Amino acid sequence: YTDHAAAAVQEGQLSTTTIDTALHRIFTMRIRTGEFDPPDTVPYNRLGWNDTDTTAHRDSALRAARESIVLLNNSRGVLPINSKRVQRIACIGYFANRTRLNGGAKNGGPEMGGKSDYNPSFTVSILAGLQRAFHHVDFAPGVYSTGDTTHDGFSAAMALAKNAEFTIVVVGLDGAD
Repeated sequence: YTDHAAAAVQEGQLSTTTIDTALHRIFTMRIRTGEFDPPDTVPYNRLGWNDTDTTAHRDSALRAARESIVLLNNSRGVLPINSKRVQRIACIGYFANRTRLNGGAKNGGPEMGGKSDYNPSFTVSILAGLQRAFHHVDFAPGVYSTGDTTHDGFSAAMALAKNAEFTIVVVGLDGAD
């Protein structure tokens, strides 16, 4: 937004009304949750893992995740993957082995986080989830960003995919892109 919003408004691609609506929604929620209040007066600050990391909450989060998957097209009927028939899966993509993407770093570490102040009780990368579900999953990170011009990672990923029965490619963007 910092780099392109002003130009988008000037070119008529983005209205100030849209910006105002988004800001109103963001700040209304921030005010309702007490973000601008003294920390000791905000009831949410007294909640701990025992209050928020319950079986019911995990079930709800899992249901929301399952219901929000919209980018899959199963027109050829290959999903779900039959773990008894598929013996060798290739998982390709730098972001497959990450749990936090697109923003600040968690505790100064290398993992990218979309909301750097949100720290769940545990995370599972796509790669780790696949490795739990299937007998043999090979991984190749491919290339990290659009600025990677070596193509070494791309060649290794292609070779891995050629030897797999099923290939899952995980892509994304982070601050470098």
